[in-house]
Amino acid sequence: MSIDQNREIVRIPYEAFNDRDFERVSAVVAPDATVANVVTGERYEGPAGFRQYLQTWAAAFPDARLEITNIVAGEHGAAVEFTGRGTNTGPLMTPIGEIPPTGRRGEQRFCDVYDITDGKISGVRTYFDVVSLLAYFDVASLMRELRLS
Repeated sequence: MSIDQNREIVRIPYEAFNDRDFERVSAVVAPDATVANVVTGERYEGPAGFRQYLQTWAAAFPDARLEITNIVAGEHGAAVEFTGRGTNTGPLMTPIGEIPPTGRRGEQRFCDVYDITDGKISGVRTYFDVVSLLAYFDVASLMRELRLS
């Protein structure tokens, strides 16, 4: 694929998230694609997994919007820097359990690295600053509460 085509392909998940049209990503995700959250170790497989990954964040932040701030594309993939902004009014499902909603508005910077094969997303690795996210959710207080109960 051309660099311009890859740049357009990787925009689709963010547009789909902002429109809450999660089915839209199915058209650009390969059946054997893997989405890996490098920070948490979570892995999602195929178009259904990619949709689930997006829906998990949307459930925790129903008003969230994603703003792409930079795309660096090549012939076989792209890296996308973006900022997510929203209010945490739903629980966030994580590998260690559910984090209850804070009711607070916040923003988080992310970087997704995409592999693209034959015009389809074949892999995504997502990175973000876990310390900032843990501070936002006040996980230290949450852990103290759990130990006291």
